[in-house]
Amino acid sequence: MNQTNTKRFLFVVWDGGGTIPPALTLASRVVAAGHIVRILGPRSIEQKVKALGADFSPYRRAPDRDPRKLDQDGKVKSPASVAIAACAEYADDVKETIALSPVDIIVTDYILTGAYIVAEALAIPCASLVPTVYPLPAPGLPPFGSGFSLAKGPAGKIRDSVVNFLLQRLWNMNLKRLNETRAQFGVSSVKSIKDQMLRAGRMLVLSSSVFDFPATLPAHTVYCGPQLEDASQFKSWKLPWNDKDKTPLVLVSLSTTYQAQDNVIRRLLRAVEDLPVHVMVTLGYSMSPDQFQAPANVTLVSFVPHQWILPHTALAITHGGHGTVLGALSYGVPLICMPMGRDQGDVAARVVWLGAGIRISQKATPQTFRSAITRALNESGYRDKARTIASMMARKNEPARALIELETLILERKGANVT
Repeated sequence: MNQTNTKRFLFVVWDGGGTIPPALTLASRVVAAGHIVRILGPRSIEQKVKALGADFSPYRRAPDRDPRKLDQDGKVKSPASVAIAACAEYADDVKETIALSPVDIIVTDYILTGAYIVAEALAIPCASLVPTVYPLPAPGLPPFGSGFSLAKGPAGKIRDSVVNFLLQRLWNMNLKRLNETRAQFGVSSVKSIKDQMLRAGRMLVLSSSVFDFPATLPAHTVYCGPQLEDASQFKSWKLPWNDKDKTPLVLVSLSTTYQAQDNVIRRLLRAVEDLPVHVMVTLGYSMSPDQFQAPANVTLVSFVPHQWILPHTALAITHGGHGTVLGALSYGVPLICMPMGRDQGDVAARVVWLGAGIRISQKATPQTFRSAITRALNESGYRDKARTIASMMARKNEPARALIELETLILERKGANVT
């Protein structure tokens, strides 16, 4: 790239489990395009940032929590609520980082409202990244966080209106703190957390329009597809059985963060022990294989790149994490989703709506798990729908839009400043 076209990007991220991989994947594409990238985030990602060729700045005031670890009370607090409540601390860190290393654009996770405020105060273009389906109230969409499918009839619309009202009240519990931070930075107050989030120059939804419910969204909202990690960055990996073995492979991936999924895994292991399948269970880094007694047809691992194993997979069983689900669908793999919280119910609702999988309770018995697995493997409709979705997403090639939108936003702001 011509040096005069090289721009300085600041990515502001937090570790909510599935929030880091898509942000780093997009950052790596910005680096590959010849731009200068600095990432402000938790210390747990420093080595990953440096490996992709970007500079790293750690949080100094903002929460530097590792969601893979339990809090002192033995529970995992909602990382999103912590991030929104710490608006002022994030804003201070962003301001300090920019003072040391000036930037042309701020690219922030949509939850980190402090970054928006600094961008507005310093007149720097700002784009937000949404690492899931579209999360704000919009005509046609069920309330984010509800796990609802599309509304049916007047009663469904009333349901959505009431739940949206209640959820926005919960979000706005932090509005006073946000407006105090805005005042400290010399910008006017906003009426709601939603209004703050809509002030980004671009809202890049790192999901696919093929996957999300149809809705009327703000003009600055752009679907940029799932930003999936490049498997080439990982060490070579092979299936632990003969390549000629045609036994169906079932991938079980229930989050890299701890969500009390250990008992769910134990019931799943009992469910599959007599099924004619290979099962690969990824445990993440909060659990270890020695916590479980695995049947002969089950392999337990802490981590395996999904891009290595999904091409061989007949069925994915997941908590409904957005990255895992979109990764599976990108390879035409049907799903069984068992939401455990956060946005997982919303993701599962879209899987069922598309006909690409089954939704069951995380409290299901081994017998219920076994029945769902057998059904998902034997009924070809799920596989056919998943393959159709994969084909549609590939044709759209939405991930390529993200870099274009960011570069365009910089030019738009530059042109506005000139005039």
